[in-house]
Amino acid sequence: MRKRMKEFIRTLNKFNNFLRLKIKPVYIQYYLEPLAKIKRGEYLFRPFIHWLLTGHLICRWRIRKYFKQVDSSRNLQVGGGRHVIKGWLNADLIDGDIFLDATCSLPFRDSSFDYIFTEHFIEHLSRKEGIYFVVEAFRVLKPGGVLRLGTPSLRALMEIYIDNHQEISRSEVMDRHNRIHKQKEVCSTAAEYFNDVMRRWGHQFIFDEETLESTYQESGFINIKRVRFGVSEHSTLQNLERHAEVEWVKSAFVIIYEGQKPKNKIFK
Repeated sequence: MRKRMKEFIRTLNKFNNFLRLKIKPVYIQYYLEPLAKIKRGEYLFRPFIHWLLTGHLICRWRIRKYFKQVDSSRNLQVGGGRHVIKGWLNADLIDGDIFLDATCSLPFRDSSFDYIFTEHFIEHLSRKEGIYFVVEAFRVLKPGGVLRLGTPSLRALMEIYIDNHQEISRSEVMDRHNRIHKQKEVCSTAAEYFNDVMRRWGHQFIFDEETLESTYQESGFINIKRVRFGVSEHSTLQNLERHAEVEWVKSAFVIIYEGQKPKNKIFK
């Protein structure tokens, strides 16, 4: 077993050298960072299999195919898993059209996309990784392009914890939480619910409005505004959110922001 692992690592090293010689600089960091993580054993089974099937050179081929097929609005969804959007390029760690580890550099040239959409994704990144992703999203958007990002609200979570939310009671929220997620150990107290949302499913950092808005601003976005579930002045970004099987979730639990890359400058 140890001998096979050494052979596998040697093969990866050869592939690294091939990439350095054959692949344009914009792709190098994207390809080499996942390979380094594989060698360190940081990817679990599903991300590793998805990387084998849709990462490396296959990813590059699918990106080129998408850009050739789509002449009008070119759009990217990040972190949607098996929930793909037709006509978009769907990128995810475990599913979708291409493998994408959003903690690494995005495998696209500057000013590639008109719109980027992500829902219930950025909370799975650390604070530093989340900032890096928004900066990278800014880079690969075209001037005038828009990033739409939805995530659980820390403010709403705290209001639910103290049972002071204007739209919904704590008991209703906890009943839904236990019913939907069907956990072996149900949340019977507010503290259990609060910690469950903060830590379960790989959550690392839960945003409030101030922190998310400042992340947009510091990354260079303008026209930053909080928007309602499924609502946008951009028709391409309308009715994209999925995580709401009951009406109150649309407004009581999530925050959704849009920000635009300035039109008057080309960022390189």
